[in-house]
Amino acid sequence: MTTGGAVIYEYYGNLYAGAASNSLNEEWRYRTETHQIIVSSNNQCLDAYKDSASGEYRVHVYPCEDINRNQYWTIDSARQRIRHLTHPNLCLDVDPTQNNKVQVWTCYLDAPNQRIMVTEDAIKLSAFNGRYLASDQGIARFVDVWGEPIEWIVSTVDLTWRWRLQFFSSNECLDAYEPWNGGTVHTWPCDSNNGNQKWRYDPATGQLRHATHTGFCLDMSTTDFNMEFGTRPYLWERKTPANKLQVFTYESQRFEN
Repeated sequence: MTTGGAVIYEYYGNLYAGAASNSLNEEWRYRTETHQIIVSSNNQCLDAYKDSASGEYRVHVYPCEDINRNQYWTIDSARQRIRHLTHPNLCLDVDPTQNNKVQVWTCYLDAPNQRIMVTEDAIKLSAFNGRYLASDQGIARFVDVWGEPIEWIVSTVDLTWRWRLQFFSSNECLDAYEPWNGGTVHTWPCDSNNGNQKWRYDPATGQLRHATHTGFCLDMSTTDFNMEFGTRPYLWERKTPANKLQVFTYESQRFEN
């Protein structure tokens, strides 16, 4: 999905971007073993090649071949872009000034045309002290993982962060209902219409910004003296530049980081 809400779809081997229709032409999956992106309509792969006539790179779908290096991609879900692994500094790009033309272009940081979001990702969020954001019966904490399979299901559609432990989904989302310094951060039953549950990760600063309570971020500077320092998250005004208590690492469990 692009920043304008368009989805990329395949039609007779060519690529377009437009309104969602819930068809197989717009259903894509990532094969981590081969770094290929496959469309469900014809099971062909996203392929970027250099046009011999113009010398420019083109993108289309083409029969999948594990050894075809034109089909190697990485999905950078934190920066919300799709980058080619073979052709240097080349990203998938959708240009709204050219009728949502789907193309490949030189990668630029935070380029709106290159912001292409997967609708959902499974991630871990780690802090400077090696602890990970987790939840225990509605209480948000930073914990030592020791290999425990904890993760958050991040939706780029409704901006919710849903807590999941192992294969159990709690249907509780990261929630901040007090928009002031030291405001409570916990988990609460997921509701896509609940503004307290909207978050955006900023890959440039490493901050997890609240999308409703403007100017506030997740912070691990606790004011609860019964808790060990750096274990209990709160809401706090965004620091510029960000200090280490507001800087987190977004670790995708489905795509490469």
